[in-house]
Amino acid sequence: VMAGLGAADDGVMALNVRVPPHSLERLQSMMANYQPRADVPSYLETPINSAAAFGFDAISLIAHAMDAVVRAGISPTDGAAVLAALRRVRFDGVTGPVALDSTGERAGSYNVVNFRRNHWRQVAHGPPGGLVWNGSIVWGGGVTRLPGTFPTVVRIGIVYPFGKFSAHTHIAIFAAEEINRRRRLLPHTTLELVLADAGSSTGDTLEAG
Repeated sequence: VMAGLGAADDGVMALNVRVPPHSLERLQSMMANYQPRADVPSYLETPINSAAAFGFDAISLIAHAMDAVVRAGISPTDGAAVLAALRRVRFDGVTGPVALDSTGERAGSYNVVNFRRNHWRQVAHGPPGGLVWNGSIVWGGGVTRLPGTFPTVVRIGIVYPFGKFSAHTHIAIFAAEEINRRRRLLPHTTLELVLADAGSSTGDTLEAG
């Protein structure tokens, strides 16, 4: 069931990547320079958007590692050498500083946002394990502490880029539907996804089947 977010959706939490302001100019430049390949079928073409910038930086990360390996006199097909170099790469990409942490995940900075009174409000920002809280979370019903009983419906926030559902969004919807259907996880809880356009202050609630 799709419906605009309202007072009943107060308390929804979402996480999105914190992109530095100066990255907007780089993103616009990347989008302006993008040209679809002539040998790619038109039905496979997806309009370039902000989400593509992370894919661009992912390929750039690998290229930086390979470049470091070659400069050290090692073949770029040496997987172990490239993997080791990946953990040392640091560069300023389209989406901001790019580096990997000790677990191999991108060391990034995030925004934690809380939906209340028909608006998304930032309540924290920073890297995982080092969030800086600049606001308190308000849960459903206006309470600022977690409820004492477990809810039967849990809403998960998904922010998609500027009017365009990505493959990741569709996969998230499918995953929630499968979890609700199988009932092996959260047997007494129903997952709902709150889908929010990155360019809008409101969103839609999707009850996964």
